[in-house]
Amino acid sequence: MSACLDDDEILDFVAGTASPTLRKRVTEHVADCAPCRVLVAQMAPSRSDFVPSAERATSITKKNGEERVGETVGRYELKRLLGAGGAGLVFEAFDPHLNRRVALKLVRPQHGHVGEAASARLLREAQAMAALWHPSVVAVFDAGLHEDGVFIAMELVEGKTLASWLRDEQPDWRTIVRQFVAAGQGLVAAHAARLVHRDFKAENVLIGADGRPRVTDFGLARPTEVGEDDGGPQDAGSESIEALRSQLHTLTQSGLLAGTPAYMAPEQFKGAHADETTDQFNFSASLYAALYNAPPFAPVGGTGDTVM
Repeated sequence: MSACLDDDEILDFVAGTASPTLRKRVTEHVADCAPCRVLVAQMAPSRSDFVPSAERATSITKKNGEERVGETVGRYELKRLLGAGGAGLVFEAFDPHLNRRVALKLVRPQHGHVGEAASARLLREAQAMAALWHPSVVAVFDAGLHEDGVFIAMELVEGKTLASWLRDEQPDWRTIVRQFVAAGQGLVAAHAARLVHRDFKAENVLIGADGRPRVTDFGLARPTEVGEDDGGPQDAGSESIEALRSQLHTLTQSGLLAGTPAYMAPEQFKGAHADETTDQFNFSASLYAALYNAPPFAPVGGTGDTVM
């Protein structure tokens, strides 16, 4: 099988500017490579003549994850697939050393950038999250290298997301604010550890059986030091945020730009450096949506989903 597609090749193919040679390479490669097929499908769901739809791509990722049940990753035995996304899989797993169930996330470097440097960066981020402990943050127990990415062993929370809780319980505004304040305390703890989440939303907060919210899915987290690559275009010019929101929605769906369009801060749309204020913006936009049962900004191109 040929080398995986890089970002420029995928973008040229989706934009329709690919040469005949590149179009042939893409169509032949995605026939044999499920990860690249998923990435191209997420960026160009209308190109059904070349690749499966985005829904089908997600189905392929889930199927690949289900086929891995029973494998051992590090010392962890994969028992059940809990979730699947463009950049990772989450399993219920068993730790035989400590005789406990955990949530195990397998994360791969984005878009074919597989290599020691990319895996090492992912591992450093996971280790930074493991150093963070707060009752309003899902605990990270362990992290290590696996195949072309890393694994992260986390607390397995029996419950539902804050988004599901809002739909099911329909709580009054005081209860909503109380839960968001508790989750916000987890973000404050992350910021004290020099971590920025970059995708805070109700779907990324778990409500345990004890009713306590825990912020999770730090898969987009980055150290706060200036100079880290935030993974997006670095020069957005003078275009309005509304124009960028429309143009970059596709990039968020493929993971080329991190975040969720409905809640993203202006600097995220411009691909600029994200810091604690980015999380504050995400938090405030999410709280608005919870209180008013409507997104704070007009949705563009979808429901506000983001890739893991």
